[in-house]
Amino acid sequence: AGVADAHNGDELAARTNIDGVLRVLDACASCGVTTIIRVVPTSIYGAWPTNPSELTEDSAIRPVPGFLPAVHAAEVERRLIDWRFDHPSIRVVTLRSAPVLGSGADHMWSRVLAGPMRLRVRGTEIALQVVHPDDVASAISFAIVNGLDGPYNLCANGVITPESVDDLLGRPWIPALPAELLERLLLRASRLRIGEIPAEVVPYLQYPCVISNKKLLDAGWIPSYSSKEALEDAVRGGVLEPADSLPARSWLRRAVVALGVLTLSSLLFSRLRRKS
Repeated sequence: AGVADAHNGDELAARTNIDGVLRVLDACASCGVTTIIRVVPTSIYGAWPTNPSELTEDSAIRPVPGFLPAVHAAEVERRLIDWRFDHPSIRVVTLRSAPVLGSGADHMWSRVLAGPMRLRVRGTEIALQVVHPDDVASAISFAIVNGLDGPYNLCANGVITPESVDDLLGRPWIPALPAELLERLLLRASRLRIGEIPAEVVPYLQYPCVISNKKLLDAGWIPSYSSKEALEDAVRGGVLEPADSLPARSWLRRAVVALGVLTLSSLLFSRLRRKS
């Protein structure tokens, strides 16, 4: 368990997501547990313009500052090094998972990446990696049965292109925006309490954060769903709906447009003030 929608300055979230996890690990050790499986987001690698074409388990962990789910998970990874040194007899498998997408997996990332209000940065075409919830469960079972240890990247085979999402769901309500404008839009929405998406997601929409699942595949794990099949299952399960099938939410479209105009005006005004 953890606080998934943590915000900057949220001390309770930090205590839960970092100290709470370590307390659970200590409790497991005191009860004689021999294998611990953790699932963390691949966002711990961070999205950076210098990222390689594929990130492996040996790649540096450097989450985007301020994106707290990734920052908290990365801090646990750092502290886990000492914890494992003190508990050498316990296997700790860390599955670094791509966003979970499929029937029943309704969360922030599914809406950011593939919902009717999915977000895009102008001038970028970032491929999407996901994993089906059934494959997360099968990977956990596989890790236990086959005695895995250490970190393993977890994702479906293949990627989803923005074009394939558009073909299945129609064009998003929000056009691709410059990165700075999108960040300001999300910040303003957060302050007005009309949005759940933190501005710190923008780098993940702008720069690559693509993982390699070769290590887990070489161990013998086989995913049941490709990334495209996971997306299609999310649509069949009602997690994602085509934009044209949501006429009742037209007020939300107007609100988004109005907020965008307000944010753009504010951005232009601040730039003019700096020039003067």
